[in-house]
Amino acid sequence: MNPDFRPSDLPAYVGSPEKLDADLRGLLALALLAGEKGGCRRADLARHFELPKEPPCSACDACAEADDWLEAHIVSPARPIG
Repeated sequence: MNPDFRPSDLPAYVGSPEKLDADLRGLLALALLAGEKGGCRRADLARHFELPKEPPCSACDACAEADDWLEAHIVSPARPIG
């Protein structure tokens, strides 16, 4: 933490009821998004944060089956010789 920091250095809107309300609404929107089932998580996050449209990623829990993803991306341990 910066020892020279003073709360009075912050802009007036920080700590305002409007800022708190907007922050809580954003947090609620993310929590609801995390609980949704269906679309690609990466595309949903891009849309939430108003980023360029993302195609389905084929890697998140909504796009790929866990076993298929693990098989495609994780090297299996070596088999014992013998």
